Amino acid sequence: DAKLTVGRLKEDEISSNRRNHVLYGIFVYDRDHPQWGRLRFFNSLKRVKDNITDARREPTPNLQTISLANVEDILPARDTWVNSSYVQFDYEPIKQLSVVNKIKYNFYNQQGQAFKSGSAPILNSSTHFFGLINKADYTYEIGNLVLQPKIKSEYLNQTAFLHNDPDRKEWMGIGIVQTRLPVLNNSFVESGVEYSIFRELELDENGLLANGPAQDTGDFRNLVLALQWTTLGHYLGYKLTTQFGFSYTKLWEEAVVLGDRGLVRKNESRSFGSTFISVYAGVE
Repeated sequence: DAKLTVGRLKEDEISSNRRNHVLYGIFVYDRDHPQWGRLRFFNSLKRVKDNITDARREPTPNLQTISLANVEDILPARDTWVNSSYVQFDYEPIKQLSVVNKIKYNFYNQQGQAFKSGSAPILNSSTHFFGLINKADYTYEIGNLVLQPKIKSEYLNQTAFLHNDPDRKEWMGIGIVQTRLPVLNNSFVESGVEYSIFRELELDENGLLANGPAQDTGDFRNLVLALQWTTLGHYLGYKLTTQFGFSYTKLWEEAVVLGDRGLVRKNESRSFGSTFISVYAGVE
């Protein structure tokens, strides 16, 4: 159920006279209780001295697209205590109802003068990341129809590494209803409705209304409707999955604009739809 690991990493780059030295301890706990659910806990505490730069390419949505944007390594742990914690608790209070709760916390505490000296960007003396996810889903069957409502809450609070970068604090709530109905022998129809609310919590909206400037607040609401037909089949030894359908999206974005009586909040909406067809082939 519990495991403790202590180790050391020593990496030296001779050509540039740089180093990456890490002394770490890792604790893992995993307990699956038949009545209360499953609890997982992870904590990693590290003392890091890393000044080996490792620039990378910016990721792209399409794997076949090569990114030309270069992301520089800001060296966030030049001489730093780094703590990373993760907790997850899963349980089923009643049959067919699944509840998942996740917490992640990272903390960087800079030591010495390396974080604000040298050619690398100046860092804040301490940086943290806190994320909280709560979600639940219920599966209900009415004959051949499978109905699955879901809810999800995501909260993020993150301070910036770089001295002049903004912090992030935001929350998103999502509600989903999915249905699945078999038709014919190897086909089924799926439909879904998703409604999400996003709140940007770092921006002082009352200050914007009082003093300006007029700008987007970062808050929005989003509605998605989707319908999909899926057919499973075989061809020349391959298992084929064919899907086609359409989706409709409506987005409401909030902004502070100049009205007849000064600055006011206003929601601007836009909508769009898309159709798709895809074929996947696999070997059983």
